[in-house]
Amino acid sequence: MRIKSFDSKNLDVLSGGHMSITNAKRAIVSVSGTNLTKDECILFQKYPPLGFILFKRNIVDLEQVQGLIKQLKECIGRDNLLFLVDQEGGRVARLSPPNFSATSSAGFFGTKAREDLESAKKLAYEEYYSMALQLKACGFNIDCFPLGDLLFEGASNVIGDRSFGSDIKIVESLCRVADSALKAAKIQSVLKHIPGHGRAIVDSHFKLPIVDADLETLESSDFKVFSDLRDFKVAMTAHIIFKALDDKFPTTISRNTIDYIREKIGFHGILLTDCISMKAISEFGTIGEVANMSLEAGCDIVLYCPGDMSGNEAVLESVSYACDSLWSKIESLAWNENYTG
Repeated sequence: MRIKSFDSKNLDVLSGGHMSITNAKRAIVSVSGTNLTKDECILFQKYPPLGFILFKRNIVDLEQVQGLIKQLKECIGRDNLLFLVDQEGGRVARLSPPNFSATSSAGFFGTKAREDLESAKKLAYEEYYSMALQLKACGFNIDCFPLGDLLFEGASNVIGDRSFGSDIKIVESLCRVADSALKAAKIQSVLKHIPGHGRAIVDSHFKLPIVDADLETLESSDFKVFSDLRDFKVAMTAHIIFKALDDKFPTTISRNTIDYIREKIGFHGILLTDCISMKAISEFGTIGEVANMSLEAGCDIVLYCPGDMSGNEAVLESVSYACDSLWSKIESLAWNENYTG
């Protein structure tokens, strides 16, 4: 596929070279299509984000996605941008055949693990490392994967075979395998969806899930997985109300729940919101208001995925700039060429 040339030097708003690393908004946004538009570049130069997340609408083949990532770097004028993708394998794969290789679902490896855990771990590592090399070749440096969510009977299929299963030991073991395989290719993992999405009986893309389970039950199941995996460097929030912690606000905008994640679960890495355009959270305010609510609650970075100009502008205009402490965490991630593990 022919890549459309893009010369950001022709734009009057060009920043004039490499900007200070602190001159980036605390947001990951997206773009509308397979090439960066002039209007998008003008917006991103005015309000530079920490990085971008790409979806199927943005991806055709290797050459094209490499070209799009190059355009985004040239537009903003720095190389240390974060490029995210949801590449889990199975039904959630933004890079898919015939132009990219397929990877098995987490549920497939979970089933194998119930038969032979060590064999499943080896098989999963091989597939995830191959997947990670493909992401690296495209120019991605962060994969929003794996899921620490447990599988519950009767829950919404929004998780389903994206989960490694209901056995805590298996889920934790395969999450660590995925993390190791990604790191080996200098791809940073993102643990989803803290503190657990498995019990949701509705899809948070469309409705707000409310979990009634008591704290003791949660701490021995859903929350335990994330507590045991608290050393992961990046985690993504669940847009779910846990009534045991906060009966009014979902995790992403709940100071009580995020304090619990930090203090009780013990996760001190980068906390990335799930997409704030999802119905479970978007009804709590405008896009700009929800973006700020999530940061005020204790999240580190806002994720906004639709790629529309008005939403991107609302998020980028609203959120604060990244501080030095956040940049220190970012530069310690596996995507950094100096990362040693």
